[in-house]
Amino acid sequence: MTTTYSAEQTIVNAGTLLGANIWDSKLRVFQATITLASQPIADVIELMIIPKEYRFICGLINSTVTLGSATLAIGTSTTTGLYRTAATFTATNTPTLFGNNAAITTATADTQVQALVAADALPASGTVKIHILCSAV
Repeated sequence: MTTTYSAEQTIVNAGTLLGANIWDSKLRVFQATITLASQPIADVIELMIIPKEYRFICGLINSTVTLGSATLAIGTSTTTGLYRTAATFTATNTPTLFGNNAAITTATADTQVQALVAADALPASGTVKIHILCSAV
């Protein structure tokens, strides 16, 4: 049986310690609450600012109501689906993970995170909570 090592374990096996941003970093959670009010297609909802030198790990989305056929993208003004590609969210009261591999980088500047209503208006009532988990470098 062959043993395969992760890139990080290979570095440790070679006698080098990994930086705190890879192993043993502090987890930070950023929260945004959206009150649903029939926000139309193309509306931008500013969610949070991730300070520079933080690395995106994943996100959680949770809603008190189904968003139906409305789609939400979570990203930045330049890359609207950086963290979550535009998609529907029909689960209620069910925290659901999201994250795109391309987003797992360390920010070199403070990053304004936003949600974009990409298709169909959001529901008239309800609440969506979005959490972004990051590691501190």
